Amino acid sequence: MAKFIQFIKAWLVYAANYKRPETFASKRVVTVPTITRTLTDDEMKKVFGDFNEYLNIDGNINATWERKILTYIPLPKSLPLAWNKSVRVHRISCHFLIADFLQKALEEISKHQSVWDTINDYGGVYSFRMQRESGSVSRHSWATAIDLDVGDNPFKAIPNVHPRIVEIFLKNGFLWGGSDIFPEGRKDGMHFEFADLSKIGDTNGGHKRK
Repeated sequence: MAKFIQFIKAWLVYAANYKRPETFASKRVVTVPTITRTLTDDEMKKVFGDFNEYLNIDGNINATWERKILTYIPLPKSLPLAWNKSVRVHRISCHFLIADFLQKALEEISKHQSVWDTINDYGGVYSFRMQRESGSVSRHSWATAIDLDVGDNPFKAIPNVHPRIVEIFLKNGFLWGGSDIFPEGRKDGMHFEFADLSKIGDTNGGHKRK
């Protein structure tokens, strides 16, 4: 019995001091992007350009604004146009400062065929307008937001987007309109908008092309 008790004591000491060998998995560090808010209008104007300089007397935007900010990127795989499914879109316009991040996100999504197949249409990037049911300027006016899978994600409806798409866009600096950052009553599952200024740095007024 004495030997048994001695064994138990020794085992308890060993167990208390045991350190699990490190494995590849235990050393792995996962970094999650931390975008906690949308950008203000002032931030948008400072970085992506001030459209007020390009407004006509009638309130419409001058075509010079579009020439200042827009560039084109190819879609990795074509998508039907949301309002005319007989038309397939092969390239899209966006603000030149976010072009690399948007293209990277779309290309990564396209590598997962089953995920890409959940995007049933393309709803656009650039559109100079106000936000729906709001007095704020839409981020589409700066061409820094994209609408995807419009038919399955009407404004204010319960978002129906593959979580991998949300994850990839977030990694590339885009907030999802269906996230908790957007208030109830304004959820917009089709909508992804660029919001991570740390990715592009200080551009001193990004409306000037690189």
